[in-house]
Amino acid sequence: MKYAKMVQTLLVFFVGLFLSFPNCQKDSAEKSDASIIAKIDDFEITYKQFSDHFKKLYPRQNLRKASAQDKKQVLDDMINQLLTLQEAYRLGYDKKPEVVDVIAKKEKILAAEAYEKKEVYDKVLTTQLIRQYYTWSKRKLKLSRMKFVYGTDSSLVEEKEQKAYEVYRKLQEGADFKRLAVLYSEHQNAQNDSGSLGAIDCFQMDEDIFGRAYDLPVGEAGEPFHANNAYYILLVEKRIPQKVRAFEKERAQIVENLKKKYAFKLSHEFFQLRKKLRTEYHYRLLSENIDFFCNRAKAIITKEDSTDLFNDTERSVALCESDINKITIGEFFRKAFPFFWNSLDEKRLVEKLLSKDCLEQLTQYK
Repeated sequence: MKYAKMVQTLLVFFVGLFLSFPNCQKDSAEKSDASIIAKIDDFEITYKQFSDHFKKLYPRQNLRKASAQDKKQVLDDMINQLLTLQEAYRLGYDKKPEVVDVIAKKEKILAAEAYEKKEVYDKVLTTQLIRQYYTWSKRKLKLSRMKFVYGTDSSLVEEKEQKAYEVYRKLQEGADFKRLAVLYSEHQNAQNDSGSLGAIDCFQMDEDIFGRAYDLPVGEAGEPFHANNAYYILLVEKRIPQKVRAFEKERAQIVENLKKKYAFKLSHEFFQLRKKLRTEYHYRLLSENIDFFCNRAKAIITKEDSTDLFNDTERSVALCESDINKITIGEFFRKAFPFFWNSLDEKRLVEKLLSKDCLEQLTQYK
């Protein structure tokens, strides 16, 4: 009776799903991510989960244009997974020690990711910044520029400013931008590209420069400004509109693009976070024990040489420790050997791997 009722519940939601978007109508494209499209007792499938699973199974297809058969296959696959999951719960597999252990480890990883998001990603990739890039992503620009470099020499700033404004004056008098770029611009390859950058989007250029260019009138050179140790003059030759979806649907992709664009800054913030954790929890490498480990690892010639390399007492020796954790020779050797077996005699590498593992544990704890 229980499973008959379950199937009835599934059928109701299944029919509702395909009545709501059988022909990829516009309202289906805007369907709320939280909309429930299938349910098995306490388990639910939301439109967002369905959309993500569809992308996983059909990465080259657009959900809006997908056939009813393809949608049905995706939903069937998700329902089968939920049925399997529910049966596993019914039989008590979620209470088995090995499963509980995996879940606990996964919870720590997710907690660490949430902590890093709050302490690093949310501070660098703010909602304001993401929204700004969303606005900028609505158009590409066919752009040309001239560049007058003063670098780190502050004595050159006034000279380059004067040069930029003199060229700008010539532009105001009707001189050709490309010809002046060849004659005066100090960027590399100015003689060949005549200042042209081609069609670029907001992720391809420094935000200060793209932000200046975004609202410039087409065909009109902008006034000189300084950024990145140089003065610039910009000319927007053409605006190229881009099709974008609602902000929340574009947000994830914008964040991924910004992670690449801000990789150096994010890396610096992660370094500062780890430095803070090392100080807060008194993290330390145990140099003498690491020397012992590396000297013993010199005996490893092939992958088969790991047997009996350390006795039980030696395996319990700590290589690094903090107020809340330590990594022993046995634990470290088990994790590192499959990947670095022929380099474990290098102290610097061992210290780097230990720091990474210990700081991951500290982050999960925090």
